[in-house]
Amino acid sequence: MQSDGVYNLTIKQLDRVLGKQGRQQFNYEVFKNAYDSDTRLQNLVKDFNKKSITLAGDETDELDTDDKKKSKQTKKKSDTNATSK
Repeated sequence: MQSDGVYNLTIKQLDRVLGKQGRQQFNYEVFKNAYDSDTRLQNLVKDFNKKSITLAGDETDELDTDDKKKSKQTKKKSDTNATSK
């Protein structure tokens, strides 16, 4: 779920998604241990508690709409240039 560039996910939702992929049962303690030991996860998560996880939004979320369009166009150009080389 997204609201103003913030992505929220409940622990139960994440458990269901991971369960469908055949992963172990997922709960707050499992997430807390993973978060505490993995800086990559720490960089992805803005906040969390026993009920939900708030993911950090895209770095362009703070930009106004025109700046976002320019940023996306620049990224698309650089991606196109990189693949054509």
